Amino acid sequence: MTPPAARFAVSMLLITALAGCGDTSAEPRTPAPSSSTMDAPRETHILVLSATGTATLENVRYVVNGETVEETTARLPWEKTFQIESGSWELVIRHGAGDVRAVATVDGNLFTQGAGGGDGTGQLQLSGSIDG
Repeated sequence: MTPPAARFAVSMLLITALAGCGDTSAEPRTPAPSSSTMDAPRETHILVLSATGTATLENVRYVVNGETVEETTARLPWEKTFQIESGSWELVIRHGAGDVRAVATVDGNLFTQGAGGGDGTGQLQLSGSIDG
């Protein structure tokens, strides 16, 4: 190879090698998040809904974790336990004559309560929201 041809070949090799080293995109790259910066799992809470009293129940409807359930054969005392990370919940008790007391606890602590009763029919409602 002659010296000018050798210089040309070396120049072409350098240009090719350097072209692969650069990034022509204008957007800066952000590193992938490490496992320590990923979202931590949410804390699970125990929600207990219960009702006691002397009334006859027409139905009990509850909404927990986005699921609605209606029980038409429920009797007092009544209780349900749920695992919930976060979100809203609701309890509605339709009852006949007598007294009803409803209680909601979260992780063993009183969250809310209500009571109702009388000679006719009635409705008792509890609701709340739990943060993760």
